[in-house]
Amino acid sequence: MPRFAEPEPRNGDDLVVESDRNHTYKYRRNYLIVCEGYSDARFIAHLLYSKGIFGFDVHHPLKPHGQGTSGFTKYLQAASLMSSFAPVIGIVFITDNDYDHSAAFRRVQDTLRENGFLVPERPFETKSEDGKRKVGIVTLPNGTTNGRIEDVLLEAAFEADPEIKDCISSFAKCAGTPQSWRPNQKSKMAIHALIAVKHSHDPAASLAYVWGKSSNPIPIASEKFNFLTEYLEGFLRDH
Repeated sequence: MPRFAEPEPRNGDDLVVESDRNHTYKYRRNYLIVCEGYSDARFIAHLLYSKGIFGFDVHHPLKPHGQGTSGFTKYLQAASLMSSFAPVIGIVFITDNDYDHSAAFRRVQDTLRENGFLVPERPFETKSEDGKRKVGIVTLPNGTTNGRIEDVLLEAAFEADPEIKDCISSFAKCAGTPQSWRPNQKSKMAIHALIAVKHSHDPAASLAYVWGKSSNPIPIASEKFNFLTEYLEGFLRDH
C-alpha cells in the first residue's frame, strides 16, 4: 500500500484538514482521526500538536454529510470513492456519549460494520487485521459515562481555576436557566459562559476558535487530557 510523505505541521491548525473547493476530503497522512464536528476537530488537532503527535490528519464530516455520528456514514462512503484515501492505514473515530454511552458506541460500531471496516468491541480498543485498516473508537467524556467533549474540557478548566466553577453555577442560578435542561445542555452553557468571561481576545468566540489563543481558559496542557493522547500515541505506535 502506498504511503504519504507526511508534512511537518506549523501549528495545530495544520492538522485539521479542510475540504477543497469541490467539498471533497483531502488526505495527507497515513493515520486519520474523524471527529463529529469542526469544534471537536480543532481541539483534538491542537491537543496533538501540543504533545508533538504529528501522525494524524484530523477530519470531520462536511455539513452536506451531516454532523455528529450520523455524518460518519456519508463520510466513509465519500472517502471510499477517493483514490487519495487509499494510503490511509488507520482511523480513529471520536464521538460523544450524549445521553446513552452504550447506544452512542453501538451507533459507531454499526456504521463501521455497514461500510466494511473492522469493528472494535469496546471504547478505546484498537482493532487490527492484516490487509485491513486499523480502527479505534474513542468515546467522550470516557468509555462508560454519559456526556460530551465539553465535560472533559470543563474538568480541565475548573481544575486550573476552581473559583470559576462556582461563578458559573451562580450565574446559571441567577439567570434562571431552564429546569428542563439536561446535563449536556448545562455543559454547553457552562463552556460558553467560561469563554465569554475569560477569553479576552474575543468573548463571543465559539469553542472552535479559542485554541491557540493566549487567553484560552481551557489549558491544553492539562493532565485531564492524558487519557486521549496516551491512546492516540499507542494507536500510532502499535502497528
